[in-house]
Amino acid sequence: MSKILYNKPNLAKFIQKIEDQNFEKKSALIQSKALVNEFSAFANSSVDGGLVVVGIKKDTTPEGINFLNQTGINNLIKAQRIHCPLAKVEHKIFDIKNNKGKADKLLLFFVDFSPDKVIKTVAGEAYERIADETCKMSISKIKQMEYDKGEADFEQELVNGVTISDLNEKLLDSFIKEWSKRDGLSSKPSIEDLIIIKNFGRKEGDILKINYAGVLLFHNEPHKFISGANIRFLKYEGDKIETGERSNIVKDKFFEGPITMQIDSAAKMIISQIKEFSFLDDKGKFKIVLEYPKFAWYEAIVNAVTHRAYDLKNANIFIRMFNNRIEVTSPGNLPGPVTVQNIYKQHFPRNPFLMQGLLSLGYVKSASEGMDRIKEEMQILGLPEPKLINDKEGVIFSINLFNNIENRRLRSESEELQKINHAVFRELNATQKKIVQFIAQNKKVQTGDVVKTLEIPRPTITMNLGILEKGGYINRVGAQKGPKVKYVLSEKILKIEQDVGLTKEPNNKPKQGKLL
Repeated sequence: MSKILYNKPNLAKFIQKIEDQNFEKKSALIQSKALVNEFSAFANSSVDGGLVVVGIKKDTTPEGINFLNQTGINNLIKAQRIHCPLAKVEHKIFDIKNNKGKADKLLLFFVDFSPDKVIKTVAGEAYERIADETCKMSISKIKQMEYDKGEADFEQELVNGVTISDLNEKLLDSFIKEWSKRDGLSSKPSIEDLIIIKNFGRKEGDILKINYAGVLLFHNEPHKFISGANIRFLKYEGDKIETGERSNIVKDKFFEGPITMQIDSAAKMIISQIKEFSFLDDKGKFKIVLEYPKFAWYEAIVNAVTHRAYDLKNANIFIRMFNNRIEVTSPGNLPGPVTVQNIYKQHFPRNPFLMQGLLSLGYVKSASEGMDRIKEEMQILGLPEPKLINDKEGVIFSINLFNNIENRRLRSESEELQKINHAVFRELNATQKKIVQFIAQNKKVQTGDVVKTLEIPRPTITMNLGILEKGGYINRVGAQKGPKVKYVLSEKILKIEQDVGLTKEPNNKPKQGKLL
């Protein structure tokens, strides 16, 4: 949008447009050194570039630039070359009528995004654009952005004191086997070959030292060198985080060790917590689907481990599981030219050697397949598209997968209630209706099944099962006492074929509908 406005300037649009990630208005009184801060910010942060319009005040008054002398205008035009030479900036003059109705001009600057270099002023300062604000970056933030843009490479920095003897030999051997198999190597590489060829370390003199990528993959305790190099799993009861006396955390678990083991452990935990849903397919048969497609949440974890900013050493990866969603949050913003808008097309790995290592081990399926597949797998199950959050103030990136439980329940009810006598069904209370629907879906159920699936206290379920049985809506089958008692729907609540328009017997007597 900013490039379009630069190519086709329009005063009314300039006045009406609200300042944002790609657009800024400035008074002609702005000083050259302040102007280049905007150049640095747009070059560093705005993938689509940024437009600075000089001659419009913050209150949208079009004052123009003619009240400056030509020297003042020239100084603004020369500001980039003198004070921020690495920024790529175009400029043009645009004729307008100012707020006094007189012929005047605006000075327009379009700033290109710099994908591979942090753009600093000659004073050594660098700025970033956060929403509609231009913010000076700290030294640590500059360093982080250099990592993000590939200008500096954190994963290749050597870890003091770590050598081959400190690594897990079984993991190294496993990697070599997978590497040999994957690439069809005729002879087995040595561990030293692995470290050097795959860029997990380098020699300094006669000593082979290990870098951060090597430590993360092969050291038993990478958190000793990167304290946040672990995954924390949190499960909450409900759809939001409660604190204090109302805290709703029901599980809190840390996963440590080599990152492949962290991925495996986190995956096992999620599998143990994910629910199953049953539904009728087009052929009238029950199918079981998981609350979330496995590829989606698994790839979200792998993506976080592979592409997080490890230079933010104290920050963990968080997996937060709520009733309605899973959030996978990793330290660091999206790297280089990647944005929430282009993430399905743009590929720019923050840790390319770590990614290649995980690719060799089979954890990363493809260099660019992951995010596309997450979106596709969610859509296949009729679930919402992943919600992606690139929080620049919090310096985190989150993938949010929503399960849409309520819609599934409603959809299931709609399908199943076609088989149930609605006139009878309406006599029941809300809990009893849920119980009847669940029995319809599963044919025979035990009390424990109902409690676990509906997440309603056992005493409430037991009481309502008794009411339903006494009212003739359900019957016991099998054991008549104890926890193994099973319930089925009775003829009283099931719809007959005549009600649902099925084929009748020749004598036109209605035939009992099939039990679901």
